[in-house]
Order: sequence, then structure tokens, then C-alpha cells
Amino acid sequence: MSIVENPIGLGKIYGPSSYFTHWGEMIAEEGSHGLLIAMDGIYARMFRMSDPERRIAEVAERMQVTHRLDDRVRTLSHGLAKRVALARALLHAPRLLLLDEPESGLDQSALKLLEGIIAEYRTGGRAVIMTTHSVEHGLESADHVVALSRGRVVVDGPRSQVNAQGIQAALGEVAGALSR
Repeated sequence: MSIVENPIGLGKIYGPSSYFTHWGEMIAEEGSHGLLIAMDGIYARMFRMSDPERRIAEVAERMQVTHRLDDRVRTLSHGLAKRVALARALLHAPRLLLLDEPESGLDQSALKLLEGIIAEYRTGGRAVIMTTHSVEHGLESADHVVALSRGRVVVDGPRSQVNAQGIQAALGEVAGALSR
């Protein structure tokens, strides 16, 4: 293990020096990110990118947020803030995307962008871990499915062996057993 200086001034990050560069995250509630400019170069500096302006322009164009790059996140609609969060997660081309309910608040065109990104990750040897309350959307995007109910794993298997009815039945069984 090594100690890495955190370039945004939040103390030190413990772990392999390049560990945090391998994943990107899009969380449901952005919290303090609302105070930031949509695509401030802070993220590019954090990942020590060689040409950050070019990469910011690429992901902003892909996520259709170029016109709002200089706005504070808290001034954006929920859907635009989600697009910015996904662009931020993609900025450094991570091998792993952690997506927390990425489809909530997205319009149809943004959903298509999200689905395209997930498909690229699946076919490009990279990984996506996604949480969702939409069983159908989760199944459309998954290679492997894990369903939780009240912190318990109720379904765990390859997508080819899991369907929506099975998940709903498993979730119903746990809810029924816990209410008795």
C-alpha cells in the first residue's frame, strides 16, 4: 500500500497509487457536488490527464451537456445533473463504472446514451456495477444479476438463468417472511 496525495485537498487516499483511477462513479445523490461547476477541471487534474480540455469536451458532447459546462451543478435540472455526473464518471475512461440508479430522472434520449455506454463497457472488456429499482432495466443491462431485499441476497446468478418474475417472486417471499 502507498499513500497518495489527494489533488483536491481532502487529505490522503490510502491504497495503491493508481487504484482510484480505475473506477468511475455516478451516485444517486451528488451531495456537495452541487456546489461545483458542471465539468470543472478538478476531476481532470485529479486523474492527471494529459489533455483534460479535449477529454472534457468529448464526454460533454457525448452526454449533450456542452452548453452547461460552466454552470453550477445545483442550478441544473435533475436529468441534466445526472448527465453531468455520468460524464464525470466517464472522464478518465475507467475500467469499472459504479452506477447508482443511473436511469432515474433521465429522459428517453439520455436513457439511450446510458444504454449505449453500458453496451460499450460490456463488449469492451470493462465492467459496470449498477443498482436499480427497475428490474426490467437491470435485466436488459446485466450479464449477472444479484437482487437484494432488506440487505439479504435473494437472487444471484447469470442473466440467462434469471427473469423478472423470478426476481419478483423472490422479493415477495422475503417480504412475506419478514412480515410474519
